[in-house]
Amino acid sequence: MKIIPVMDILNGQVVRAAGGLRSQYKPLVSPLLKNAGPFHFVERLMESFNFELFYIADLNAIMKQGDNQAVIKELAERSGARFLVDGGYTSQEDILESPAITPVIGVETFTRWEAVKESPNAFFSLDTKNGELVSAKKGMTIAMALEILRRAGHRKYIHLRLEAVGGRGFNPAAALSPFSGEEWLYGGGVTSCGDIMSLEKAGYGGALVSTALHDGVLLESQQAI
Repeated sequence: MKIIPVMDILNGQVVRAAGGLRSQYKPLVSPLLKNAGPFHFVERLMESFNFELFYIADLNAIMKQGDNQAVIKELAERSGARFLVDGGYTSQEDILESPAITPVIGVETFTRWEAVKESPNAFFSLDTKNGELVSAKKGMTIAMALEILRRAGHRKYIHLRLEAVGGRGFNPAAALSPFSGEEWLYGGGVTSCGDIMSLEKAGYGGALVSTALHDGVLLESQQAI
């Protein structure tokens, strides 16, 4: 199981998520960090925990309020780390990709369902809130989205439960069920090694983690084993 630190970037700063309520996101304050700058974030977590893979949500792009592409490109070029990047893409043709960047296509912003094709190097992110798909296409459901994507041959997915982000609302029963041969990551409320073990048992290959890492809860859980 991969543990993947999350960077929600808004106006050039890493912010702390709060249940998907983006208007309430504030610059991240963490005992692990001196400031909320993206470069400092990556540098500190690489030094302290040997993390090499990070997840970035470009909140400006997702909310259609500009973007942080220049910062993300510089991170990819200079940091030595690798990144999963949700850049608020509306189509598969718009994705930002480089040797250090794996695109994440969020259904919240994706609109080109009539032209879905296999993207071997990209993840599709199925963002849900209280069990419902958060989609730019009206009427799109989880089952419909997965049917279209699987029919196109897509094999990489993220399940992000927005209502659990920034809290302790992990619920293994609420996680979508991976098919054999697929690669899945999960985000939302993961706080302990027990949560991670539950995800691994369910067929997930990695967990997106933020609050539990900065609050020290995940590290305490690991030390208790």
